[in-house]
Amino acid sequence: MIARMWCLSVILAYNALAAGPEIKVKALLVPCAAAPSNHSANSAIQGFLSSEPVLTSCDTKLAIVLRINNSEQVQKEDLYVFVDEAADPESNDSVKLLEPLVVKIYQHPSVNGKLAEEVYTVANLSRPESLKACYSNDIEDFQCGYDPDELYSVAALAPAVVYHAIEVHIFSKSGAHSWHSVTGTEGVFLGTDSPTSRSRNVVAKYLSSAEPTGGLPFEAHRLLVPHLAAGMAPDDLPPHMRNGARDYLVVPNHLLGLGDVVCSKVGSYFKAFSNQDERCQRQIGSCLELQPLDMWSQDDELRSQGKRSEYLLEGFADPTDEPILVNEKTRRRYLTLRYAGPPHLSVAFLEISADGLRLRASDANQTLREVSTTATGNPVVIRLYVTNTGHSRAVVKAVIRGCSYGFGSASTDQVPLYPGQTLLMLLSVRLEGSMPTADVWCTGMGD
Repeated sequence: MIARMWCLSVILAYNALAAGPEIKVKALLVPCAAAPSNHSANSAIQGFLSSEPVLTSCDTKLAIVLRINNSEQVQKEDLYVFVDEAADPESNDSVKLLEPLVVKIYQHPSVNGKLAEEVYTVANLSRPESLKACYSNDIEDFQCGYDPDELYSVAALAPAVVYHAIEVHIFSKSGAHSWHSVTGTEGVFLGTDSPTSRSRNVVAKYLSSAEPTGGLPFEAHRLLVPHLAAGMAPDDLPPHMRNGARDYLVVPNHLLGLGDVVCSKVGSYFKAFSNQDERCQRQIGSCLELQPLDMWSQDDELRSQGKRSEYLLEGFADPTDEPILVNEKTRRRYLTLRYAGPPHLSVAFLEISADGLRLRASDANQTLREVSTTATGNPVVIRLYVTNTGHSRAVVKAVIRGCSYGFGSASTDQVPLYPGQTLLMLLSVRLEGSMPTADVWCTGMGD
């Protein structure tokens, strides 16, 4: 018997990570007037970074980009990322944070599913003794007389979606042993349902790469969920409830009679029985073939034989420990199934004011060790050997300009120079006219 039906969104769920997710972090020091622009003007990422919300109530801000790549099921845990250096896109140099930041990340379960919003309840009994007599039509829509554990809710399924959410806290070191929260006590919550977050001190955005995969055959099936009576103890659960969501039923639409007057459909009303011709001569229960408990009993027997079930949810997907979630804002219900698709990449972009941060320019130090020339022809080739004698990565290029005797100018591309590394950089300069016999002087030999 059916009293209500609801629509369920299917979502694929991640738990936490055993080996841990792959997390990459990058920090950028940029003016508050504009978002960082390390991408082309046509880049989708650039459009995302420059879209609202953007932190503008400061002179300089620290933009932290977190790339989280999940590929395994894992244990729930807090994840920490240490930030003590930021890149300066304008100078292509790095800046040290004298008071480092720690980013704490907690991943909420991710899921794939959807439910729609009609709800009915169907009887769980296949042969109720109450149908052995000839009743008058005043009880043809009979919906009482069942114990609470004898009812199912029927949910219409919507296309699967991937749900993922993270909770981020940023802490700044203050003094030798103390830390204070930049993001406040509640932190920043981001995810597929909450792609942006803004407070006075923090702006955050979220992107996800995952496409819906798996899920259930939503167009031609309904999900039947047994009704659990309030206060029912675990030891009192009937057999069809003891395995939780694994024993929910996935039933083809054509087998359902949601409020219909047709006999032997899942959810047939007593009206179907009362409308039968010569109903008093019918065999007891003849109108209630193919009821939920029949389906469960059949599949439970198949399971005991090691065979795949026909209707049990476990034969279609792997439900999570919290199979039904409700979005507090939209009140939409979600059936949560474990995500089993390709690696899931998500990106969190956070902006905080850098006006109060103590910064120090990079301690990279470049030394021009040797310069030599080959002037046997035209153009002249100049060789420069450059060594990074500091402790941080540097970006260097060679430039020659302002030379006497009509020599032209030249420069190399910018290249990274790591601590202790020596690079050979070549410049080629052409002379218009004859080769001079005196020394040639230039105003630029490195940058």
